Amino acid sequence: MTKMCNDLTDDRKAEIAFNTALEARKLELQLFWTRSLFFWGFIAVTFAAYGKLHQDLSNLSVIAACFGLVCSFAWSLSNRGNKFWYESWETKVKDIEKRVTGKIMFAGPAEVSPDKKIVSDLKWWKNIVPALGRKEIRYRFFEGKRFSVSRLAIAMSDYTVFIWLFLIAMEIYKLLNQSPLDKSFIISVVLFLIFSLAFCRIMYRSSLPEPEKKDE
Repeated sequence: MTKMCNDLTDDRKAEIAFNTALEARKLELQLFWTRSLFFWGFIAVTFAAYGKLHQDLSNLSVIAACFGLVCSFAWSLSNRGNKFWYESWETKVKDIEKRVTGKIMFAGPAEVSPDKKIVSDLKWWKNIVPALGRKEIRYRFFEGKRFSVSRLAIAMSDYTVFIWLFLIAMEIYKLLNQSPLDKSFIISVVLFLIFSLAFCRIMYRSSLPEPEKKDE
């Protein structure tokens, strides 16, 4: 196998590496959305269960909220992991694409035609609301923008985490104001919340790569 690789020309090796990086980049992009749908399925079901339990005035709604918190936290970590590997393969593509294709396709945004360029000295709101007497300023609300879709997905997953934290705090406040006060159940809820937060911590730590051992 090593001999076969040595027989290949440098251009052929670069072409194989380029195609491999492209396929891996494409796969990571597909997995990003597949995994997001997987997690969102759990979160959507948990939201429905929480809503039903809350409507029925069941104290178990706080347990559902803790489960939703763990699922949302895992989704947030998954989004960040997918984005890291997607960008890693995209960097490899950028490193060899010019040598293989003769041009740069992934190194930057596509060139915009002069009549659609944004005036650099305008504030962001001037790109939406046309200013009077400035013909070069166009109405840009419905035009394409170079937003990162993966970053938006990460922001959404983080926002979901904060929603669950708010719901948990609200449920605990409701339990503390019940009459009569069920101390044993409140202690159980607090212990389950501590367990959920500790489990999130364990997920975070265990999903990080192990540090490389330096040769002595």
